[in-house]
Amino acid sequence: MQTPKLALFFSVVMVFIAAMACGILQPAQPSIPDTGALYTQAAQTVIAQITQAAPVATMTSISVPATNTAVPPSNTPEPTATPTEVPTDTPTASQVPPTNTPVPTNTPTRTPTPTPIPCLWARFVDDVTVEEDTIFTANATFTKIWLVRNMGTCTWNDEFDLVFDGGDRMGPKVFDFPDGRVRPGESVEISAELTAPDDEGRQRSFWMLKSDRGDVFGVGEDGEDPLTVQIRVVESSGYAYDFGINYCSAQWRSNAGQLGCPGVKGDEDGFVLRVEKPELEFDRLENEAGLWTQPADSRDGWIRGEYPGFNVETGHRFRAVVGCLSDSPKCDVIFQLNYRIGDGNLQTLWEHRETYDDNITKVDVDLSSLVGQKVKFVLTVLVNESPKDDRAFWLVPRIAK
Repeated sequence: MQTPKLALFFSVVMVFIAAMACGILQPAQPSIPDTGALYTQAAQTVIAQITQAAPVATMTSISVPATNTAVPPSNTPEPTATPTEVPTDTPTASQVPPTNTPVPTNTPTRTPTPTPIPCLWARFVDDVTVEEDTIFTANATFTKIWLVRNMGTCTWNDEFDLVFDGGDRMGPKVFDFPDGRVRPGESVEISAELTAPDDEGRQRSFWMLKSDRGDVFGVGEDGEDPLTVQIRVVESSGYAYDFGINYCSAQWRSNAGQLGCPGVKGDEDGFVLRVEKPELEFDRLENEAGLWTQPADSRDGWIRGEYPGFNVETGHRFRAVVGCLSDSPKCDVIFQLNYRIGDGNLQTLWEHRETYDDNITKVDVDLSSLVGQKVKFVLTVLVNESPKDDRAFWLVPRIAK
């Protein structure tokens, strides 16, 4: 059986514990006190109070057994392991293939229809002779040659014609095509023998092509444009015939083939140009026009211009001045005045060698042996050994009385 003192002790302990639970007894400091020491101190205080209140009796030692008191949980959370962030694969943009949108079945698909190529269609390629605004004197005759390509699907033949289409006619209304066939994609030279009008100034003549069935066609994108001749007619120089003004009336050739008129300076095949004020080999600047006739650039080179037929009359003479142009120290050429009657052989009336020696040569040839005939005069220059610097000129070549 428990004694009254022991019962009182346990009552005090229980009151203390209850007070602690209800928060009556609070620690003075925010830090958590040692709970075991606190219990011991309280017990000691209660024992002291009991001892003072009770009468002295036989002292019995009381031993308080040690108890393992659990430490209340702390409010400070214990550190926990920070989870390591596992990297995730960054998604890559994958190209989604395009979706073919179906064409509505009610929308018809149209294929472009190719433009059909016409049977008769031509293209102008080049002026072989008599370029635009070539100068002639009134009534001068000349041969106009066009280079034309067959762009259609039908073959041309020698029954095709060149027909007048407007402007100043300058000749017959119809010219025959050359012999042979011209297949699609091939080219042909078409020529017309024309005469410069009496009126001075710019003159034009227009020409179309005509098939063997009578269909008329031309050149250009729609095959309706004409071939054109455009010349300038100037006042006569007072001579019976001026070879310099009418130089593109001639058909110019070299050993390299047919040449255009006017030619192109520096052309290795040879060329002819009209020079208004040529500078001659002794640095003399002339005030009259001359012809620069450059042979083909080869050791056997030559250049030749054959003029239309001219009716020679009594008292006619061929006159000119020939030589080399300035800055041509190695010039060495042979000049010739040739002629042809009809389709006969080429004949020589006069010949002279010219070098760069600070001298020029005056030419005066009597034409009395040709009186009454229609003569085709030919101006010729031949290379003598080397073609270097062979810049030959004819100053005012003409037929005079």
